[in-house]
Amino acid sequence: PALQRSLLQVMPLFCPLPAMKQQNLASLLVIAGAFGWALRDLVSKDLGKDTSVWLTLAASSGGCLVINTAVLACKQCAGFGCSERLPLRKQLWLATRAVGKFVGLLLNLMALRRLDLAISSMIHCTSPVFVVPLAAVLFGERVKPMAVVFILLALGGMVLDVQPWEASSVDTSGSSILGLACAIGSSVAIALSYTSLRGIADLAPTTTLLALYGFCLTAGFFGC
Repeated sequence: PALQRSLLQVMPLFCPLPAMKQQNLASLLVIAGAFGWALRDLVSKDLGKDTSVWLTLAASSGGCLVINTAVLACKQCAGFGCSERLPLRKQLWLATRAVGKFVGLLLNLMALRRLDLAISSMIHCTSPVFVVPLAAVLFGERVKPMAVVFILLALGGMVLDVQPWEASSVDTSGSSILGLACAIGSSVAIALSYTSLRGIADLAPTTTLLALYGFCLTAGFFGC
């Protein structure tokens, strides 16, 4: 998501595109973002248990901060990006965005050490399923009956594939109860982080990303 947003803001600075091509560019960036998530999980899995999850979190957050800072420089943004003090409600949503993302990434890294890569990534990427009920509860958005049906189908398919009843209580790299709990927790936390964007929709993406990855970098540094 950070790469997608940063590229969307940088690309027009160097190669302006007609409005008709913006949707195609957005689609390509979504695919690139998904590939980036998969690559990050693959590298994290390959690092093994010898590398601290806090160090991995701090390193990835530092890289995202560099990208975000480059976007700020290209756009010649002044300061943090806020022209006036944020209301308390928006401050809370911004904090929810940062903390939710931090918890989600941390739990995902912990799950990768206890589950197969495919299982951990699949559970982590079910976060959009949880966005729907969270948006209904926090923002009063209407949930269509068909959405409920497809959510249940998605969850049912995931359960049949993961087969949690075969999970072991022993902390292994294949499938463990603790690993499944971490993966599900990461999905819910990321969903909460995504949902909070509705409460800060008028803030610039660079502002929210600066707060998000700044918090993750700081927390990861002190956790090492």
